[in-house]
Amino acid sequence: FVVVIWQRLYGSQETGWMAATLRVMGFIPAVVHMAWAQVLLAQPRQSISTSSLWVGLTGFAIVGALGAGCALALGTGWLGEQWQGVLPYLLPLVLWQGSACVVAAFSHLPFQANKADSYSRLCICVSGLQIFVLFVPILTELHISKHMHIVIFSILSSIGFIFISAKINTHLNEYFASPKS
Repeated sequence: FVVVIWQRLYGSQETGWMAATLRVMGFIPAVVHMAWAQVLLAQPRQSISTSSLWVGLTGFAIVGALGAGCALALGTGWLGEQWQGVLPYLLPLVLWQGSACVVAAFSHLPFQANKADSYSRLCICVSGLQIFVLFVPILTELHISKHMHIVIFSILSSIGFIFISAKINTHLNEYFASPKS
């Protein structure tokens, strides 16, 4: 969806730079989401701990390393001059996809703690916020630079993801504090 809106607003070249970078960085949160959930759901409830936070932060660090590696490749000329347009997208996408790693590391827990309804509603709200931020320039005819647009989108997405992670932790603490039969 982001790519479609970006294409409409900023054209093929900008969309290509953003989408290529997003494809590489977006792979990490997807792996964290799928693999970590499988690892934890295969274990007894008591073994779940702060390790999810460490997995999320490790994913964030890997996304950061990918961004730094891309910046290094651009700076040293390993990537051609035609790829210089990727550079302004690196930091915002690292923030966005790194935060996605954190929320992905916790995303299985609401289902395990029987809080899937509230978690799903919260995710829908954050997605709605993302859609709103994408559409603001179209709806208001606001002339915002593509780089400022991705920065605002990434910051608000990251705040939403961190909020979701915090809510999951609150539900998780309630879940473990309650006696189970």
